[in-house]
Amino acid sequence: MILLSLLGSVISVANANPSLMIGTDVPYQVNLGAAYDAGPVRFSFRSGILAGPYSTLTLSIVEMLGTDEVYINLLEASYQFGSMNSLGTQYMFGQKKRWQIGTEFRFDYLFASETPEELIDAVTGESSTPSGPFIAERNIEMSLMMYAIGLRFGREFVVGKDEHHSFLIEFSLFKHFSTVTRLNINGEYAERLTDSLDTLLWEEVFLPYGYLGGVGLNYKYTF
Repeated sequence: MILLSLLGSVISVANANPSLMIGTDVPYQVNLGAAYDAGPVRFSFRSGILAGPYSTLTLSIVEMLGTDEVYINLLEASYQFGSMNSLGTQYMFGQKKRWQIGTEFRFDYLFASETPEELIDAVTGESSTPSGPFIAERNIEMSLMMYAIGLRFGREFVVGKDEHHSFLIEFSLFKHFSTVTRLNINGEYAERLTDSLDTLLWEEVFLPYGYLGGVGLNYKYTF
């Protein structure tokens, strides 16, 4: 909401064409967005959600790239729902500035309310269960913040003579450059396990295989 408010403030003082967007990036999100065009440059903000069936498709691609099955099983719980966000700057070119290409910064947050203990133990090689005769039922929550940067390329197709309505067809490719993992056990931060898991997920999954990419289709209304 803060970013959208800032975008609105810029639009109000700039000689720009504001617009709203709604659409999807297959295979990782459905989204809402806002943008404004200032000359040949478009600035955009998108916020979306990761949910089924996109979560399954995304993990399938990560697995095909070569990620070990034990990590796929662990991430499956987190990839059930997430908040997907991005800030982008595109340069518009061609006849009537219908083509666009530019960079985009992504910051995505995934959260799993219940993560199986056996998967944490299998990945880290450490036991997450304390020893002792009385062990209460435990709830493990895992969250994952992911940062990526990449390119977005596309073309806009205008519908009607007033040019208020249009569709954007886009192709994108991103690479994760940082991830932050957090484990809470019964509401308390598990620092030791978090450190191990954070390092393993980065080195074994997101550093070598952390690519995002897809095909986008968005409806755009220009004011």
